[in-house]
Amino acid sequence: MNNDITLQSAGAGVHRMTSLRGKLAAWALAVVVRLWYATLRVKPSERLRAMYTDVSRPNIFLLWHNRILMGPLLYFISRRNRKIYTMISASKDGALATAVLGYLKMGVVRGSSSRRSVQAMRELMAALNNDTDIVMTPDGPRGPMYEMSPGVSLLLRHTNARVVFLMCKPRRARRINSWDGMYLPCPFTTVEFDAVPADDDLRTGADDDYTFRDTLQKHYRGLTVDDIPHPRQRRDEKTP
Repeated sequence: MNNDITLQSAGAGVHRMTSLRGKLAAWALAVVVRLWYATLRVKPSERLRAMYTDVSRPNIFLLWHNRILMGPLLYFISRRNRKIYTMISASKDGALATAVLGYLKMGVVRGSSSRRSVQAMRELMAALNNDTDIVMTPDGPRGPMYEMSPGVSLLLRHTNARVVFLMCKPRRARRINSWDGMYLPCPFTTVEFDAVPADDDLRTGADDDYTFRDTLQKHYRGLTVDDIPHPRQRRDEKTP
């Protein structure tokens, strides 16, 4: 893998972690995350394992934003034989996340719907052209929850990569009181992974990008199960 993507992603308009204190904080956080991951038992399905043995085309894994903390576990499922890239905001908060993911051996493209969106999409395409997998949160980073953004569907429709709906199910977890109710797997629990590839005919069957997005969104929502209610949903149920 060449370094073109990394170099481009460090361009103008991108906040980077430059201070020693910031780098130490990112390293410490990465150590904590690694220790946490070490307690988790990752159980991938046979379908997901098969996608890593089939190297004929790269994968675009779709992962809802509230499962994002489980995304780096893909690197361990792949047995470290395939590079995985993801897109992180170009903001200051994104700089910390980028540094942490770097310690976790994941590649990062910097950008979002509000900053460097076009350039970020080009860099993700470059990653795919280098036979690299990418993982995207179609409803991130601000939601609404379980609603796919047009930018993500545009990339999915105009690439030959395999589009994969990724499902993560921790047997024991908490949900953070955020806009999407982010999942936080409990230490020493099992996280089950499954993956369903989207039918390639969806690309040619859709009349336009928005129809394609709506179709993908409907499929992914149908595969999504929330065993643990959103914290705000539980709060509303208690309110008379």
